[in-house]
Amino acid sequence: MQYTKKQSGFTLIEVLVASVILFSSIAIVGVVYKGVLVSTVKAEKHMHLTSVVSTAVDKIERKLKTIGNSAQQEDSGTFVLLGVTANWHAVLVQSKSPPDLFDPDSGKTVQIEKKYNRWRVELKLNYKGTSQVYNFSGLNWSD
Repeated sequence: MQYTKKQSGFTLIEVLVASVILFSSIAIVGVVYKGVLVSTVKAEKHMHLTSVVSTAVDKIERKLKTIGNSAQQEDSGTFVLLGVTANWHAVLVQSKSPPDLFDPDSGKTVQIEKKYNRWRVELKLNYKGTSQVYNFSGLNWSD
């Protein structure tokens, strides 16, 4: 008399198939999580760079105002704001004087020396290996 034993549990093939499915889904979730993490870090760096732009532009404009009507055609500098290194370079694009004024005492028009300067500025910001370049025009004048 032979006894037939009823099997309970899973076969080796079933365990292997289930393991492949489980580890595949874990790998996909890991890749997605890593992508989200990398994107978050990049976004944080770019937001930090963007947060100092207005302060950097103000600082550059103040520096350019100190030049006034000198014959200086270029200026540049480097400074650090909130851990962001800012390198900038400005080139004088145009320099003009205001319209001539009429002097009622002498009855003649009076030319005013060049007072208005327009600058092309390139600002390079660097924060933890992430860089961003901004270009803008600046205007200054002397009184």
